[in-house]
Order: sequence, then structure tokens, then C-alpha cells
Amino acid sequence: MCQATRSSWKETKLMKKRNGFELTAVVLLRCLGVSGMLAAVAVFMPFSWMQICHEWLGMGELPDAPIVSYLSRSLSAFYVWVGAFVLLMSFDLAKYRHLIRLWGLSVCVVGVVAIWVDLASGLPSMWTWSEGPPMLIIGPLIVYCERRFQD
Repeated sequence: MCQATRSSWKETKLMKKRNGFELTAVVLLRCLGVSGMLAAVAVFMPFSWMQICHEWLGMGELPDAPIVSYLSRSLSAFYVWVGAFVLLMSFDLAKYRHLIRLWGLSVCVVGVVAIWVDLASGLPSMWTWSEGPPMLIIGPLIVYCERRFQD
């Protein structure tokens, strides 16, 4: 009897219909989580590849200094770490609801900071437009969706 109840509970939980807001949040969180985890490539890529990418982006020669390699690799590792958490949150919206809200709000703050850092650093406008502004769309969208999750 207990086994039947457990399997019924699993079936009900797995078959639960998501509303459009929950589905949007799941898709966004999973896409962002997976894309963040793709930064694992940069953690392990040869420095010469980083130099090629840097020049291809029109940013000149990448300085061959230990701090440059350290910051590039550790920031990429941080993206992987955050991406894993974001992906995890997408699999249980109810359990991680408060974290999803916090993450959405923090994405808004980081978006503003990213724009400021990009402008202050003199990065190409393509870089600035592809980093901060999308965060200022995604963050509020996640918060908006989270407020409309089913209980």
C-alpha cells in the first residue's frame, strides 16, 4: 500500500501542469544555467586561445600576465558554479521559489553594475549591449514570473 501511495505521489508531482509563467521561468533558468556552465571551456582552454578570442573581439593583444589568466579562469569557473545552481533551481520551482526571486532581483543589480563596469573599462559597445541590458530584461522577467507561480 505504501509503495502504491509513493508512486501515485511521484506521478502526480511529475504530471503537474505548469502555468505559462512557470514554464517561462523553467525555460529561462535552464537556458541560463546551461549557458553559464558552458564557461567551463574557458576555465581549461589554453591561454593562446584566449589571446585569439581577445584579438578577434577587436580588443587588441591580451596581456600575458598571471593576473589576467587567473581572473579569466576564476570568473569562468564562477559562471559555471552559478549556472549549476540556476539549473538546479529550474527543476523544483516551489522548493526554490525564494531563491529564484532573490536571483532575479540580483540579476537586475548585476546588470546595472555590468553596464557601469563595461563603460568605465572602455569595452566595445557590442560587449556592453550584450551583457548588462539583457540582464535588465531577464531579471525582472524572472521576478514577474515567480510572483505568478502556482502554490
